[in-house]
Amino acid sequence: MTDRQTHPYIDLIVTITGDDDLGTRHDAAVFYLSEAGYGMFSDDERGTLHAFIEKSAYDEEKTAEALAPLGSCVTTRVSEIEDRDWNEEWEKNYHRPIEAVPGRVVIRASFHEARPDIPFDIVIDPKMAFGTGNHATTAGMIRLIDGLSLAGRSVIDMGCGSGVLGIFALKKGASGCTSIDIDDRSTANAQENADANGVSLDIRHGDASLLSSVRPADCFFANITRNIILEDLDRYLSTLKPGGTLLLSGFLLSDLPAITRALSERGLETKETLNPEGDWVALRAERR
Repeated sequence: MTDRQTHPYIDLIVTITGDDDLGTRHDAAVFYLSEAGYGMFSDDERGTLHAFIEKSAYDEEKTAEALAPLGSCVTTRVSEIEDRDWNEEWEKNYHRPIEAVPGRVVIRASFHEARPDIPFDIVIDPKMAFGTGNHATTAGMIRLIDGLSLAGRSVIDMGCGSGVLGIFALKKGASGCTSIDIDDRSTANAQENADANGVSLDIRHGDASLLSSVRPADCFFANITRNIILEDLDRYLSTLKPGGTLLLSGFLLSDLPAITRALSERGLETKETLNPEGDWVALRAERR
């Protein structure tokens, strides 16, 4: 574990209402808020979602925009909380390994026992970065990556979070991975996790504008939101080689037609879709 880190934080208290699909809405709130910089989540005894962000990074307008897709079923209030040891809080909440692909891929923390019986034993201490395999979008991406032949192929991971997707790709034989995230806490955490797994990621801090300086790759991963995917898709494809593979997640089943249409218009063919847990989708497309 790293040294103790304490900072003043905002507790965003999120109440989700409705007659059905509460689980999907809860997961959507977690995903959208993680994209807005929130890094720790918990549920209280009433089932209310608590999302935490460093006080200096809290932005009321950005938070409202992140939750806007959920409409009026979500209400929020804000509470400032005292400093606490977030590494300790994370250890208490992240309490079990995730077998992302049964018998093949385990994602665990450094304080869990090693799994030499599993071909891909991945160590992830996410701290305040998204990407442990707990969320359906990460799980779907892991399953798609497991189905790829990556030996000698290059990868770009856009919105890398904890770095788990790039780390898995390298463990599967990828020749290299450029991992990009707009959150400097994520890029720092991705570096820690790469070191813990004995692999080397080319980690860069920034948004999709950085892609203009990145060498085209054989595979491109993006586990981001629907709107960002559609907005930045042309930039993604500018760094995907002919015949390359594109993996996308971070959107719902209802968004799938818009995503596949945008891909088809740009010469990509959707080959596989997964929605292993409810409405979240992960997609594999190939460049013709």
